[in-house]
Amino acid sequence: MKTAKPFLLGLEVHDHSIWEVERMMGVIERMKEYGYNTLILHENDLLDSCTQIDAGKNFGLMDLRWKKVLNRLAWLNKIMDGLEEFGAKLYLEVKEPSYHDYILHSFPELIDETGHIDPTSPIWCDLCRKKTEVILGHLPRLAGLIVNLSSPESRVSLQDYLADHGKEIDLDAWLKRMINAFHTPLSKADKRLYIRDFAYTKELQAKTLSVIDDMDAQDLGASIKITAHDYFPRFPNNEIAYDVRSDKLIELEAYGEHMGWGLIPNCRVGEFVDRYSFVESCGAAGAFIRISWEAMTGPHALEGLSDMNVYALSWLAQGKAKEPDVILKNWLHERYGLAPDSELADILPGLLLESWDIVAEAYWDDKVFPRHSRLPASWEEGWHSALTAGMGNRLLDEQAGIDSLFEDEAAIGAFIKQKEDMVEKAQTLYSQLCRFEAQIKEADRGLWNQLNSSYERLVLYARMFALAYEGTIYAATASQSHNNAMRDVIEGFDRLILDIEKHLKQDLKAPHTLGILFDTEHIKGFVKSLNDQSLEMKKTA
Repeated sequence: MKTAKPFLLGLEVHDHSIWEVERMMGVIERMKEYGYNTLILHENDLLDSCTQIDAGKNFGLMDLRWKKVLNRLAWLNKIMDGLEEFGAKLYLEVKEPSYHDYILHSFPELIDETGHIDPTSPIWCDLCRKKTEVILGHLPRLAGLIVNLSSPESRVSLQDYLADHGKEIDLDAWLKRMINAFHTPLSKADKRLYIRDFAYTKELQAKTLSVIDDMDAQDLGASIKITAHDYFPRFPNNEIAYDVRSDKLIELEAYGEHMGWGLIPNCRVGEFVDRYSFVESCGAAGAFIRISWEAMTGPHALEGLSDMNVYALSWLAQGKAKEPDVILKNWLHERYGLAPDSELADILPGLLLESWDIVAEAYWDDKVFPRHSRLPASWEEGWHSALTAGMGNRLLDEQAGIDSLFEDEAAIGAFIKQKEDMVEKAQTLYSQLCRFEAQIKEADRGLWNQLNSSYERLVLYARMFALAYEGTIYAATASQSHNNAMRDVIEGFDRLILDIEKHLKQDLKAPHTLGILFDTEHIKGFVKSLNDQSLEMKKTA
């Protein structure tokens, strides 16, 4: 009788901390504590940094590079030693095609007649196969690879190359050749391959997933984000997962790439409870959660309040109670020692769960206005992004029309009030939290410090996006009746910038990423775009 495969419950690290001994040992300990059975290390060029497939002519240089490769391989084997103690496995996640510069000296034919790296070259298949064979030779305990072939974020972007050169290819054939380059050596070694669907267009995402099914291999599956393209709050579940017959993993996110990088409350527990039914109903073979992001170094999810999301996924995967407040009470007990029947254990889950609505309100229905939790560079960029599918559009100079939602003053007023209510709610939650300062400090001063700073920032975050939305709508409609209101928005930003600068000065121990999230020079650039539009509106009055 065939036994069912165990559910893959994974934790993904997607920043340079994968090479930091102390932090990774902490990650492994937390995995063991929470019941995770898979560690996924994600760097776009991880296969390149851990392999060398050509000796080259400069022996001294190549020998030095090989020592660096050996150092990384030894560390990955050490990680697997730690994982084996509780039966966990290691996967590596990469974006391909990718290369280290020495490859171009050994394989100059990768460069086309225009001087650009050509992702359609058949040589890539041989290179990817060799990289896979080398990594397996040195990491025989590796469980497999998760490979993204459809992302423009790989070092060699197929999408951008074809668009820039006006070329067309047989995409099915290209994908199958590239998948086989990884799958053949992995299958021979009894390892698994998952192909990620992460792409900037729905068309390429669908194409990638259909090719995986066409290949119909038992040890080949798909890795699919819980929401199409990225982890945006309130966006619909990625329903394409229902159409995939192959084994599938569902990817979730705890760090807060689009929800404030853990610098503000990032409580996705209620959302995860709702979304986990989708993980179950689409027949997923596993789910994993990202705790860091390549663009922002600093504390990852396990080192702050976002740890509650990592805890929640494990709790749900183990089939425990699905009430968000129950999950949070147990997390507060295990992480901070709060008794489940205490007053604080009754109060804090509600404050955390309600904070979700404020962060999610920084998004506009299913439109992408924020840029990875920050303001767009200008109101034009935000408007364009929101009305043209955001990151899926390559060009910023295409004109975007006025959304029908804002064709009358009543609709505009209702939308702005919705964002203003977000600010009021953030202020209310912060006030409620402060009432319990003494009790929280007595229970755990570290918990108080995290809650106090994150909820204070939540108010600033809500104010920032409420003002940005209001100013953007006034600028986009370019109505003369809105010009006075536009000046009020600009003055509101001036006050906000002063408050942000005060917060940054008083919180010197905060992660450096706080100065990026609340970059006042960046905010001033956004305000300048509003001011420029206001002046134009005056000219046409």
